[in-house]
Amino acid sequence: MHFKALLSTAVLFSTYLTATLANADATSGDLDVLMKTAGLGTGPSELNEEALGRYLELKAVLFPTPTTTTPVKRAEEYEIQKLSNAERLARGLPLRAPARRRHSKVFARNPAASPGPRTTLTGRAALYRDDLGGAFFGYVDRTFIGSNQARYTTNAADAMILSVSFDSLQTKSSQLQVLTTNAAIGAGFPFLCLTQGRDNTNTNLASGSFHYTYLSVAAVSAGPGPAGTTSNAYNSLTGASRIAQTDIWNFDRTTKVLSPTWINAGGQSVDVPFYSQSTAIYGMGDHTSFFSRYPSPVTGSFTLKLEVIESAPSAP
Repeated sequence: MHFKALLSTAVLFSTYLTATLANADATSGDLDVLMKTAGLGTGPSELNEEALGRYLELKAVLFPTPTTTTPVKRAEEYEIQKLSNAERLARGLPLRAPARRRHSKVFARNPAASPGPRTTLTGRAALYRDDLGGAFFGYVDRTFIGSNQARYTTNAADAMILSVSFDSLQTKSSQLQVLTTNAAIGAGFPFLCLTQGRDNTNTNLASGSFHYTYLSVAAVSAGPGPAGTTSNAYNSLTGASRIAQTDIWNFDRTTKVLSPTWINAGGQSVDVPFYSQSTAIYGMGDHTSFFSRYPSPVTGSFTLKLEVIESAPSAP
């Protein structure tokens, strides 16, 4: 983009901000308006790297200081509070204070099967076409595109490597975390996640809604449930405040299928199949509604499987 055109757009948007905002710091609402000004969300494809480039340039001109907002800071502080002592040691943080026992009575323990030893499997993130009888399609690329969202590749050497730990006595496990071991974005975002789509009006996925998610990575585990984490790769690049869910993965040790279950704000569970558009990978609640909003060709659905290259039992 030519500098004069960029400057002209920046001046126009700056005039708008001056007339309507009392605070000079960027908020999520400001950045959403700036995204629309740059042309994001207006093309036939959800992925518009030219418009994204304009947005990032405009953001650098108008909001040169970090745009981390108070809600993001509060979310990060809350996520740190949820870390186990083992996770705190790994991050160089102080240990949690011992929890006080508040009950003097002894309660009977609910009968439950004892968990087995943990097993860890590591492998390539492989994609198979559900609409073509399960034919192999390619891999999730270790290098991200657009707003730090995953894309596919046919080159095994470029495949993202995933690691999943689960109860060795269970055939199927749920609410798991999946770690990425070679994502090109760096070690600061180890958790494979689904991130709320840029144009979503809320955090819900449902039939009849175009809402979607990016397959991406997050810095911290959000734990199970609908809250999610704002410490994710999408927000890190764009300055926005979209949530990502991490503890959403189901794993079948027999088929090696990894499938996500998104949790809506009301607690409803939504199984999320994968699709692609313009090489980007999306998790969708309703691909027909997505296609109506973004009419570029959509491929899929895909099943994500772990193409095992290494396995090692972990300590119980």
